[in-house]
Amino acid sequence: MPNRLKANKSRVPKTAWRPLVRLLILGGARSGKSRLAQDIAVRRWQRPVYLATAEILDDEMADRVRMHRRARALKLSDPGYAGGFADSPSRSAMAERGARAHTSGRAQRWRCVEEPLEIAKIIRRGVPGTDGILVDCLTIWLSNVLLKEGRGAFARRRDELVKALHQARQDVILVANEVGMGVVPEYALGRTFRDLAGWLNQSMAKEADTVVFVAAGLPLVLKGRLPE
Repeated sequence: MPNRLKANKSRVPKTAWRPLVRLLILGGARSGKSRLAQDIAVRRWQRPVYLATAEILDDEMADRVRMHRRARALKLSDPGYAGGFADSPSRSAMAERGARAHTSGRAQRWRCVEEPLEIAKIIRRGVPGTDGILVDCLTIWLSNVLLKEGRGAFARRRDELVKALHQARQDVILVANEVGMGVVPEYALGRTFRDLAGWLNQSMAKEADTVVFVAAGLPLVLKGRLPE
C-alpha cells in the first residue's frame, strides 16, 4: 500500500480579527454624540479617519470646526473637557492648551478627510493606511445634498450610502442629528429637511449593526451593543 503524506495538523496561530463595526450614533445638538463617537474611535482604532462633511462658509461654522479639532487633540477622557462650544474664556484657554499639549500624541493619530458630498465613495473604497472611518455628520451631508443637488437627489444619494455600508472593508461610525423631536419648522424647506433627515436616519439604522441615542452625554443603546 503506497505511503500517504500525512496532513500537517499543527495549528498556525491566527491573526487577531474583529468583525467590522457599522455604528450609528444619534442625538440632539450638544448631546455628546460626537464625543462618544470619537471616544469609541480612538479606543478601537490606532489610525482613525475623521470624515468631515461640513464646509466652512461663515464664522460660526469656522468656530465649530475649530472646536472639533480641539476635541480630537484633547484626551477625550479628560473630565475638564465638556465638548461643544467653549462657554467661557477659561474653557477656551484650556482647550487651546490641551490641543497644543497633545499634538504629538493622540491628535497625530487622526487623519482628517473633508468631503461634503461623495462620502459613499470614501466609505466603499476605504482610506489606505487607516483602521476605520468616523463620519461627522450625516445631517450636514444631507443639507449639502439638498442645497447643491436638490430634493430629487436624496433617494440616489441615500441608496449610494446604503450600498457603500454593505461594501465597506473598514469600521464605519456614523454621527447624525435627531431633528424630529422639536418644534415643527416654520418654513417648507425646513419641514422637508426634517422629514428627509428622519428617513435618512431610519435607513442608516436599518443597515447599522449598532444604533445608539445620546442625550445629556449618556448613551442609550437602541440596537445591538456598543463595540469594545
